[in-house]
Amino acid sequence: ERQTQMPGTFSTRLTPYLREPLECFGDVDITDLVLVFGTQTGKTTMVQAGAAWRIANKPQPVVWVMPTENLAGSFSETRWMPICEDSPTLSALMPKDRHKWKRLEQHFSRCSLVFVGSNSPANLASRPAGLLLLDEVEKFAQETDRETSALFLAENRTKSFSGALRVKTSTPTTPDG
Repeated sequence: ERQTQMPGTFSTRLTPYLREPLECFGDVDITDLVLVFGTQTGKTTMVQAGAAWRIANKPQPVVWVMPTENLAGSFSETRWMPICEDSPTLSALMPKDRHKWKRLEQHFSRCSLVFVGSNSPANLASRPAGLLLLDEVEKFAQETDRETSALFLAENRTKSFSGALRVKTSTPTTPDG
């Protein structure tokens, strides 16, 4: 109820178009999931539900990349953390030690989740991931003379995990986006 006008258990009953991409979170044959959605269509809620399922059922390190670290921290605090606290399944996996539960780094009982900004190459380069969530890719930091693109850096975080899933989302802001 902190995030929606229709609180309660997540369901795709009113948004059946979310069912197929959500099921990809559990399909071992899917390695890349690309979601190009309009605004306010349930994309982020669906990604949160998929991430929650993976944390509970296929725990691997999770890296959630957003355009900036500020946005990542705000999203974690206002949208992700309330879901974890309100879900009996996720709250049971949360650490008893509150020092292991922060805005940008959260340690569940069998895996961890970190939020990073695409504007921090050092943070991206030092995080392995079995589940990589790349949110609003169109707004990511681009390649420069000194650094490769944030997208390339992030995707390389999954190399050492069999069954890794890379989820790329974006809401186009230009005709070519």
